Amino acid sequence: MRVFIILFFALCSLYVVNAQYSMSNQIVSDCEGTLTDSELNILEPGWYSHDENFNFTICPSNALSIIINFTSFLTEPINDYVIIYDGPDNTYPILAGPFSGTSLPPQIVSSGCVTIQFVSDLNVAEEGFELSWETIISTPQSPTISLLNQPPI
Repeated sequence: MRVFIILFFALCSLYVVNAQYSMSNQIVSDCEGTLTDSELNILEPGWYSHDENFNFTICPSNALSIIINFTSFLTEPINDYVIIYDGPDNTYPILAGPFSGTSLPPQIVSSGCVTIQFVSDLNVAEEGFELSWETIISTPQSPTISLLNQPPI
């Protein structure tokens, strides 16, 4: 019994951990997660690299809104930036940004899917950024259950 309880809590803890991603061209449907810059810089491990242009889309099913909070932010001012679009790709309206430099962006709230674009130039690279997100989803409608009338016995 003790082994079962330990196994149960170990499996449950796997579902509590947020998804963790590095900036790249991809679409995810996680309701919560963490995104960092690409960390592809060979000379400065943990920093983003030169000449990047990535679009990272967050699009969970039934999302009413996605709340984004930056926890760190440092890019080359003006030339390296983050833009957040209010939709599943970068053709949708800009929701926030461009952000660059050292100022931590404010909390950002979307009306559904978001696309985060990161662009860097050929010159200076920096430590980059980290953000987390959480999703407010619509509550599914409860099913209507009706019992069939049974004839009296």
